[in-house]
Amino acid sequence: CAERLYPARQALTEDIYILRAFDRSPERAGELLAIRRFLARAAVPPEDADLALDRSLLLEQLTFAALATEPNRLAPATAALARFRQRYVSLYRERHTSYWAEMARLHTRLVVEQPHAEALRRINTLAELGPPAGVGALAAFAALLEETSGCPLIAGVEEVAAAEGACPECSLPLDQSPPARRVDEIVDRIERACDRQMARLSSSAIQHVLRHSSDPRVDQFLKMVQASQLSSLRAVLDDDLVGYLRRFLVESRIHDALEPILSRVQDGVPPNVDEAQSAMRDVTRVLQRAFQSAQRALPPGETEPKDGPSRRRRKR
Repeated sequence: CAERLYPARQALTEDIYILRAFDRSPERAGELLAIRRFLARAAVPPEDADLALDRSLLLEQLTFAALATEPNRLAPATAALARFRQRYVSLYRERHTSYWAEMARLHTRLVVEQPHAEALRRINTLAELGPPAGVGALAAFAALLEETSGCPLIAGVEEVAAAEGACPECSLPLDQSPPARRVDEIVDRIERACDRQMARLSSSAIQHVLRHSSDPRVDQFLKMVQASQLSSLRAVLDDDLVGYLRRFLVESRIHDALEPILSRVQDGVPPNVDEAQSAMRDVTRVLQRAFQSAQRALPPGETEPKDGPSRRRRKR
């Protein structure tokens, strides 16, 4: 039974000594348990070799076996622990402060780039442009924005680290570095995805369709697309304009699908049943693609309500 429950004999031995220690001296055993918890959480990276060695020695010395069999070893080990704790807390405070200072800088950069991400998210709802671009990068961008938002325990972390071994809010390990390279990569991927979508918007077919619009904002939008002025484009590319573009592009596709049938109606020639059914299937596919693309790219609550855009504007 013991071999089944404890594949490693050392684990069984440690549990036996834990029971003995609490039986003989519950208060001291409780103190040792808190010490071992601190040492378990106070992980030291290998580059801090001296501090890492001190921690390893303390983990060997401050055991329940030592407390039960050689209680006189506890006093010098506790003194060594006090010295380790002082050095560790000083290092942890320094790393914690520098880490979150760099994270604040990265967060500021992400906030500056956020309009680009929002512009890409909106453009991705235009199903007629093709598959959405940079979907993974947008998800990673949102995660990084949250990750770099800061630790609430900037002041007073040394007191907590002295007791717990790590910050209880962010659990920052000493060997963790800010994701600067990851931020660079994601920002670059979003820029490339924006460029791809801008190229699609610049295609002659799309511009031919959009030029039939009488909306002056569409004309301004097209000029910015032609000039690849993404920084200016994000100022006009709000949800209302993207919704209008989506509707206009879908209406144009529907018109193209129905044009042969409507021409027959105009000429007074009954359309072939198969042709009519095929045209209606094309219309259904166009609508389904438009709705699915908008639902994937827009967060909950930003898709059009059932009774149209006027209701959404009233809610605002």
